[in-house]
Amino acid sequence: HDLRAVVRLHGGRGKSRLLKVIAGTERPACGTVRVGGRQIWPGDGVLSLIGQVRLGFAFASGGLLSNLSLRENVALPLRFLGLSGADLARRVDGSLERLGLLGVADLRPHALSASARKHGNLARVLALEPELVLLDDPLEGHDAADRALALDLVQAWAADPACTLLIAA
Repeated sequence: HDLRAVVRLHGGRGKSRLLKVIAGTERPACGTVRVGGRQIWPGDGVLSLIGQVRLGFAFASGGLLSNLSLRENVALPLRFLGLSGADLARRVDGSLERLGLLGVADLRPHALSASARKHGNLARVLALEPELVLLDDPLEGHDAADRALALDLVQAWAADPACTLLIAA
């Protein structure tokens, strides 16, 4: 897939909205949106790329389901990929470990710190091994240590030639 790019959006209004338009959760007022040469609007946003491109997104507003543990939240999108139990567990535990979350993996979101919830969203994206990553303010609201963990992951995605990274920061 020819999706190689690193884009960083700064300042003003519209960063989060642009991500939502690309993701297909909001509709633009007019115009056409293309990702990797493929028209996604008018259309279903990046959801139209499912099956063609592995995608992951983490929005600033969260997205963890309150009735599932952090481990179950990270595993949920992987269950739709038909992975074996061992591969699913390896990817979930690996992503939780990378973000320092194994110790709280069996807690539900309400029992986690705000920073752990944000890291949980990143762990879910990481476990998907995405080719296209959409992130909304992934470093906001972290102390220095948590910010460094998140920044390390974001930099790894940015350096990966098989990954397109779009950040609203």
